[in-house]
Amino acid sequence: MKKMTVTLSLLGMILLGALTPVRPVAAACDDGVLGFPPWFAGLTKADCSIKPICEKGEGECNTAHGAGVWISLSEFIFVVVLNVINILLVAVSYLSVGFVMYGGVKYMTSQGSPDKIAGAKKTIMAAVIGLVITILAASIITYLRGRLFI
Repeated sequence: MKKMTVTLSLLGMILLGALTPVRPVAAACDDGVLGFPPWFAGLTKADCSIKPICEKGEGECNTAHGAGVWISLSEFIFVVVLNVINILLVAVSYLSVGFVMYGGVKYMTSQGSPDKIAGAKKTIMAAVIGLVITILAASIITYLRGRLFI
């Protein structure tokens, strides 16, 4: 029963992540390295330069120079904070996968010792729980970024 609950939970998390809306890549300058997004993702124009911050009212800047050219300071800060959180979530994901592998090595080298096997299982379970939480958090950040500003 416990295995079925865990399996269904993981399947639900994967489906939730797959159904999260993702915006199309605007330009090659928003591409990251090894899954790490750049801190300026979503803040660039077509020529890969960062949008200038509008110091006037948002309506004045957009009517004078066209919509989408300027960005407000609050939007800029919010997008940068979301990008930094996303970078940290990617790092935690890599760390979780590393701990799953570490737990697997501990399990294989336990030589049948019940204490070592229990420790290895705890390590793997904690890493999987951390990975699931990280995937959920990344899905929420992606949703917020796509829904609110970008």
